[in-house]
Amino acid sequence: MPLRKLSYLTLLVLALLSALGVYYVAQLRFNYNFNDFYPAGDPDLDYYEQYSKRFGNDNDYVLIGLEAPANGSVFNAPFLARVDSFTRFAQRQRYVEQVTSPTTLTNPVVEGLGVFNIPYLHLDEPTRLPADSATIYKTPGLVGNLFATNGKAVTVMLQTAPDLKKPPVTP
Repeated sequence: MPLRKLSYLTLLVLALLSALGVYYVAQLRFNYNFNDFYPAGDPDLDYYEQYSKRFGNDNDYVLIGLEAPANGSVFNAPFLARVDSFTRFAQRQRYVEQVTSPTTLTNPVVEGLGVFNIPYLHLDEPTRLPADSATIYKTPGLVGNLFATNGKAVTVMLQTAPDLKKPPVTP
C-alpha cells in the first residue's frame, strides 16, 4: 500500500475516532446523587441513609460567614442590625426553609411554669451586648460554630428545601 493511501486511511480513522469521542462526550451527564456511588446493600450506604433520615441531607444547608468591620467586634449594634436584616431577608426567600442566625438564637430556660426562650442577643437594648457576649462565650456550642472564637465574625445557616437540583445545562 502506497504511503499516501496509508496516510489518508490513518487520517480517516483518526477523524472517525474523534467524531465518536465528541459524540460520547456530549452524552456525558453528572450524577450528584450520593447514594449512587455505593452498591446496593453496602453497609456504608445503609449508615449514610440512616444518618440522612435522622439529620437531613448535608447538601440542604448553606453556611454564610459575615465578618465585622475592621477593628470591630460582632457585638456592636450596627453590625448586628445588618446581620438581623440579612437574616430576615433570607427567611423570605423561596427555597429557604429555616434560618439559624445569632440574632434569632434563643436560650431555652426551664422554670416551674414551663420553658421560656430567652434571646442570646438583645438587639433592642445595646447596653446589654457586653453581658450578652459574656453569656455566649460561656455557652458551649455557640463559639466556633455561630460565633468566631476571636469575635470578628458570625455564621448564618440556611436550610434549603430538600434535594434542590441544579438546573439542566443547555449546550
